[in-house]
This record gives sequence, C-alpha cells and structure tokens, in this order.
Amino acid sequence: MYELRVDKQTAKYLKKLDKPNQKQLMGALTELAENPFIDKSVTRMKGYTSTFRKRVGDFRIIFEVDQGHLIVLVLKIGSRGDIYKK
Repeated sequence: MYELRVDKQTAKYLKKLDKPNQKQLMGALTELAENPFIDKSVTRMKGYTSTFRKRVGDFRIIFEVDQGHLIVLVLKIGSRGDIYKK
C-alpha cells in the first residue's frame, strides 16, 4: 500500500465540492493509495516520467508516484476542462 499525500491547495478544492463528488473522488484516492497502476483509467502524462492522470467521471486527478518510497503525491484535482490549464 502506498502513502497518499495531497497538496494543500488540492485538499481545499476537494472540500469545496458537493458531497457526491467528494465521495466519488475520495473513493478514487483510496484506490490510488492501494495501487496507483491497477486501474485502466490511469495514464502517464506526456513529457513526464513519474506524473500520471486518473479519470474519475468529469474530473481528473493529476499525481506523481515515488516507487522507491511508495508515495502517491496528488498534485491537482479538477474538472476535465480546467485541469490542464496553468
């Protein structure tokens, strides 16, 4: 099992969402902590070696994986239309 770390700003965004979306995303985060590579909706981000994205309905979870220390660092959560904008 991986240790799950969530960026402070990402945690704040998650708290602002309505309860059904929070529940859906929390379930997805739990799955990431168990094994970030088992789900088919997880794909590597182009141009990055250890950064991935996971599709959860209309949301995307952007995260990095540290295999050596078994850490999943959640960098950003957002809607599909907004997540890739800087």
